[in-house]
Amino acid sequence: CSNRHAEYLNVLYGVNAVTFVTWLDTRTPVTTTGSPEVFRLRFSGRCNVLQHAGALRLVAEAARELGEEGRSVLIDCVGPNRTDFDRFFEDFPHLRDIVRDWGNVDNRDKQFEFLEQGDAILVTMNFDDDSLRFVRYATSSKALDVISTDVPALVVGSPKMETVDWARRSGWADVVDTPDVERVKATIMELMERSVLPESQRIARRKERKNWSREVVTESFAERLREAAVQPEPN
Repeated sequence: CSNRHAEYLNVLYGVNAVTFVTWLDTRTPVTTTGSPEVFRLRFSGRCNVLQHAGALRLVAEAARELGEEGRSVLIDCVGPNRTDFDRFFEDFPHLRDIVRDWGNVDNRDKQFEFLEQGDAILVTMNFDDDSLRFVRYATSSKALDVISTDVPALVVGSPKMETVDWARRSGWADVVDTPDVERVKATIMELMERSVLPESQRIARRKERKNWSREVVTESFAERLREAAVQPEPN
């Protein structure tokens, strides 16, 4: 989680929460191209109802409408929790031909291979109030996967979500922060026409990789532990 998420939990529950984050994989970003006939958005990880599913549905609806207009867009998904996707397809069966479940991948190398073989990486964070209460200040691991690559990315979600706000402030992805199907369609079409990562986003990701390096994250976590060790317990 982020430092803001820890502070939020402290205010909400009166607990002395300690931030714990993962660092980026040390790897060389690779850019590949997908099929010229189909634009493939790649979604990796959980599809939690209180975090991702609602915004994923919005993007899928936009992709379905683009398909009806003659632009083929699919959302390929891999993730460890099959229950998430089973529930998604139960709730939105009409999107099964757009959102493709590729099952799970058993290691990080295969996960990045899956992401890098798509045309763009998709990160979704919900817009509803329940989701905001649950993960407003959380940093999604999906975002860390994006900045580890040089693949174009689309971030869709509430502007109040930490991950969405971070992407917009830092400029490492295209962002849609309103639940507007037309906005999502327009941004996907821009990604389709552009096909490569803009230099500004490449530079932003390079900077973020330094901020999320193993050395920086390890020292930050150690500092948070030192602070927690000297703070009195709440009454």
